[in-house]
This record gives sequence, structure tokens and C-alpha cells, in this order.
Amino acid sequence: MTSFYTYIIKSANILLLLLLANTITQAQRVSIYDDKGNIKTSGEIKADEAANKKNATTSTSSGGNISGGGTSKEFRKEVRNVKADNKKRYAESKKKMKSFDQVGVFIYKPGGPGGYKIVSKDGKWGIIQWMGELAYDNVPLVYDEIRENNDLTFTVKQNNKWGLINEYGTIITPIEFEAPLQGPANSMLTVKDGNEVTIDRTGKILGAQPIIIHGQTWSASNLNTDVFRNGDIIPEAKTVKEWQDAADQQKAAWCYYDNETKNGRIHGKLYNWYAVNDSRGLAPKGYHIPTQAEFKKIGTEIQSYGFGTKGGERYIGKFTAIGEISIYWTATETNTTDAVYAHDKAYYENSVSKATGLSVRCIKD
Repeated sequence: MTSFYTYIIKSANILLLLLLANTITQAQRVSIYDDKGNIKTSGEIKADEAANKKNATTSTSSGGNISGGGTSKEFRKEVRNVKADNKKRYAESKKKMKSFDQVGVFIYKPGGPGGYKIVSKDGKWGIIQWMGELAYDNVPLVYDEIRENNDLTFTVKQNNKWGLINEYGTIITPIEFEAPLQGPANSMLTVKDGNEVTIDRTGKILGAQPIIIHGQTWSASNLNTDVFRNGDIIPEAKTVKEWQDAADQQKAAWCYYDNETKNGRIHGKLYNWYAVNDSRGLAPKGYHIPTQAEFKKIGTEIQSYGFGTKGGERYIGKFTAIGEISIYWTATETNTTDAVYAHDKAYYENSVSKATGLSVRCIKD
């Protein structure tokens, strides 16, 4: 990047000299370089011009005059070189951008100059710095996936692990986690060794810290209990018949997605709505199952605060959408057969059968 900014400064000085050239005489032209080959400042050039003007002409043996600076040809040559260099750089940038398979939208850099574009080639992703019509490599094409965040950081995936980098490719959060990092910088939700964890930007595990949104305090992870608050066991329903029987009898039931215990460590359990509504209490002491109105308060911010574990759902005989979607029960029923749910990408007022298996988040009393 240093060479780029040096180039910009050099170009600016050349343009300044072009303007000055309209107001000075041939005798006042001086070299734009000092004895060491560095471009002079405007102040140094003006001082040389003043000295040159004082001794503007010198008699020669032939009676003619010569310029004190004698550098007009060098000056024009430098201008031509800058123009040619610009043309070459634009052509190279245009060729570079055409070489990518995919080019993302422009990401503005507050305070400028320029911004960034996420690009890919042959299945690998990187980041290009975009300055007008000039493109510069910032992050090489080494990642399997790159996701833009709101603070000029990027969530990246490499060898099935996730981490965080800045716009220059510097690793902020080690690339060693098993799920994308979600939520505010000081309390990001992810997965480590098969367990859902909350970490800070350095990757330090903070434990199950509650999530505070608009004055509401939410549990840090999906519910994963198999007992009611009073200690009674909640029946596990693995088979289609067991799940259907629980629905027919309007009794509480839970399961793991695909009946795999490992899914519970990451996503928690799936519950039917009869477990949610059971008078023995599904939520731990001091918490309750959120109502439709309580979910509505966080609205579209639901995913931004780490509600995106994407535990999927269960219909009577079918599991679907793990890793794609999170749907949470609310405590609000629509009628005798349906209840309201909330989506991980946005709040919805839609309802679904109470026999469906969905994730549960709890909110503090």
C-alpha cells in the first residue's frame, strides 16, 4: 500500500507543477527533483524559481541566452510518464477484475479513500481494495467463504473452520471454530469442539453469557433440558409413532434432530408446543418462554444477536433444514391446534402445528 500512496502523492505534485507551468516563464523552469532524485516540495520549487528569475539569462560565447533551469523537456517527459503509468494501471486493474469468477458489491470505507470488493476465483475467496478504477490485492484468494460484517471485519471460512479478519487480512479471531461467528464483537456465538460457546474477539471462551437486547435478557443458547422445572422427566420421542402419540394426546415430548445426540450439543433439543405450554415449567427458574410480543421487540435483529444456531425442525415423520434455519416457539397459541413461531432471520406472526418440533430460547422474568 505504501507504493500506491507514494504514487498518488507523486502524481499530485506533477499536476501541481502543470498548473504552475502556465504562470512561469521558460527561464523560470527548474528541475522537479533534488540532487538525491526525490521530488521537491512546492516551497522548494518556488525558492528555486525565485533564484532562477534573478539570474534568468546568462550570456554565452555565441551571444545567445540559456535557461537557468533548463528542464522543460524533463518536465514534459515526467508528465508523459505519469499519464502512461496511469493508463497501464487502469488496464491492469480492468484485466484483474475480469479474471475473477465472482465480484461482490462495493463496500465503502468510512473516511476513505476507496473501499473493498469481495472476489472469488476457482472456488477461493479474497478481498480487493478498489480505488476509483484501480484494484489492489488486499486479502489473497485463500478462503472458502468470506462474509462481510458491519465494521470492516470479515467472517471467513478455511478448511471447515471459521474466524475473523480485518480488511487487510490480519486475523483478529483465530480460524478454529466450527460455525460462523455471530453477535456483537465482545460476545460472539459459535461452536468449539461440538459445543456452543460464547467468545470475545480474541477467541477467548466466555461461557454461557446471557444476551441483552433492548433491555430484555435472553438465554445464550437453545434450551437443552430433558426435565421440567419441578424435576419431572420430559419424555423423549424418537420414532414417528412416539412423536405422533404425544401429539394426539397433547403431551410434552422432545427429540434431537435426526435423533443424533451430537446435534443436541450444538443446537439443543427440539420440543413440541405441549412441552412449551406445560404447567410444570419448561424454562429454568427465573426465565420463561417468550411470548409473541416479546419476540416482536427484537424483530429483525434476532440473527444479529446470536440466535442463528440453525437447529432445523421436525414434522411428525420428517426432519428438515438443519444448518439452514432456526425456528423458535413462542408461548402464544393461535388456536387449539397451532401456535406462533419466530424465525432466525426475521420476526414472523405465522403459526404452525403444535405437534411440530422446534427450538426454544428463554427470556428472563
